[in-house]
Amino acid sequence: MRRSAPSITVVLVGALTLFGCADDGRDMTPPRDGQTESIIAPTETSAVLDTSAPVEAEPMTLYGPWLDGDAIPNAHTCAESGTFPGISWTGVPASTVSLAVVMLDTTDTSVDPVGRAHWVVIGIDPSVTGLQSGVLPAGAMTAANAFGTPGAPELAWRAPCPPAAEVRTYVFEVHALDQQIELPPETPAGDMVRAIDFATIASASLSGTVMAI
Repeated sequence: MRRSAPSITVVLVGALTLFGCADDGRDMTPPRDGQTESIIAPTETSAVLDTSAPVEAEPMTLYGPWLDGDAIPNAHTCAESGTFPGISWTGVPASTVSLAVVMLDTTDTSVDPVGRAHWVVIGIDPSVTGLQSGVLPAGAMTAANAFGTPGAPELAWRAPCPPAAEVRTYVFEVHALDQQIELPPETPAGDMVRAIDFATIASASLSGTVMAI
């Protein structure tokens, strides 16, 4: 079926209507004062970004009567009285439950790959910030060093004393622990040091050398 063509009258009426809408001879009323601004209130708010960087915790640092890597004074070796040195530290984390101190001869790996333990101290209160030479704070215990035997453990500080014509490096360490060390002080030094390492959340070290006389 063929569709019929639209009426000419309808087409003309439609054209006149469109022309009238396009321009009816009237001018738009100019805007009054104040009508140039939008009447729609903005709904977006600018977010305030916190650009402040997080405060980093102070790293632990260990201090002694010599600079890191320098010679350990004779007063703390077998050349003289051989008492353990006074040491101090900073930067203990707030979550620390206990502190421990270890001194290793890192040149002598005959007993343990990490070095031979000359001194192991456990049970130091986290509020303590150092040890006086030859004196331990209340509650601290000296554990076995690596010079005794299972039947006769040596619970003591062993002063550095290298063999003749040797220079050895000794490392003092302070460990912040997240738990108390429950092992008995007689525990072999290697096992105690590994237990301390396992519980460590932060640590610091200070090395020194000793030359045999």
